[in-house]
Amino acid sequence: MNKYGDNFKELLSKDLKFHYIIDNNLFSFACCINHAKSYISNLIKSLEPWGKIVTHVKGMKWVTNSCALPPLNVKSLRDFVKDFNLEVIKKRNGVVILKLFKCE
Repeated sequence: MNKYGDNFKELLSKDLKFHYIIDNNLFSFACCINHAKSYISNLIKSLEPWGKIVTHVKGMKWVTNSCALPPLNVKSLRDFVKDFNLEVIKKRNGVVILKLFKCE
């Protein structure tokens, strides 16, 4: 199963929401920016309103030769997800949390 492909979102039930989604290689295998954005969008739709996506800086830096995105750091990840209403928080030991901004 390709997590960036169109079939991935069909696996995610509209009724099933997650508190945490853990993916140490968010975009390492993305073939293009559009598929990376689609993947983030699918993850967001699968989160509880207070849910979080957890990743790691090592996985953000690692990309395949076919990946359309350059290796990421916390700043470039913030830039990439800014249109998704996500806050990026760097924790200890390289852990990075993405969480939805609260809508007031």
